[in-house]
Amino acid sequence: MVGIVGKVLAVLNSVFNTAVTEIKAEINFGDNVQAELFQPPGIDSKPLIEDRVYLSRRTESGAYVIIGALDTKNVSVLKNGEIKVYSRSSAGAIKASVLCDSLGFLTLNDGVDYAVRFSQLQIAFDQLKADFNALVSTYNTHTHPYNPGPGSPIPSQTTQSTGLISEANILPAKIDTIKVP
Repeated sequence: MVGIVGKVLAVLNSVFNTAVTEIKAEINFGDNVQAELFQPPGIDSKPLIEDRVYLSRRTESGAYVIIGALDTKNVSVLKNGEIKVYSRSSAGAIKASVLCDSLGFLTLNDGVDYAVRFSQLQIAFDQLKADFNALVSTYNTHTHPYNPGPGSPIPSQTTQSTGLISEANILPAKIDTIKVP
């Protein structure tokens, strides 16, 4: 079985009710062939026009199959042992990505911010909010010794300017569809 490198000309309709995708590819500078796209289990991806594909022929039927595709518009900058999965626009620009790097980090969409353990953050936030509200409540009810002068002794007076308790809520920041350890 000898392989041939070709160029995608069209992604034809998938065969109904199967995992088969037919691709029209150019090989040998002008010879057009139709081939089934073979992919690993759990991966469902369609190449773009102009992508390079690696074709092979089935021994029993002589039909072409595609056993690999190459994105020629996005140069790999990965280090050994890394993997990046991404989607592309019809023009070939990377739109969404997941990078598993060689240091054990998982990065979504080239992000620079950090994911958080929301449950732990919620506990700390709720404690901070409770402590703040207790301080506001204590402040609002504290008294000062007060003596306006002769003839009208008032032993104390409550705070004239009160603080407001916090109604802050971090629940809108929670992303239910992404889980971290």
